[in-house]
Amino acid sequence: MPGLRIEARAEWRSQSKESKSENTLISAVNAGDSIIDWQSEKIRAVSDLKALFQAVNSKKKITFLMEPHYALKIFPKDRDIDFLSIEFREWEAKTASLTPSCKDLKVVKTAATDDHQSAITLQLSNSGFSS
Repeated sequence: MPGLRIEARAEWRSQSKESKSENTLISAVNAGDSIIDWQSEKIRAVSDLKALFQAVNSKKKITFLMEPHYALKIFPKDRDIDFLSIEFREWEAKTASLTPSCKDLKVVKTAATDDHQSAITLQLSNSGFSS
């Protein structure tokens, strides 16, 4: 499964309690809060994706590597995310390999990376991601 396209859809409420939703591409994903050695870059099969999300659920955190503009717009620090889905598929494929989703997350950390991207860590507040 080399060459995965990772797209996230986040839903949250604005300060005026208006429901908001945005989609964005994600460069890489890690279970926990590490911003090195990205686990999603090692995915070779759907079973690897499932194992990644089992690790996310056990650590109760997920970290994204993404473009800074979208990180700031969609995932500013301390934002409560009502719903998040992440679609994984090969670039040429028409259908997703896996689309896990989760409710009730919080952006707990944002950091710049050496490659001019942003690392965004979200804390899971419920049972975790389901497929």
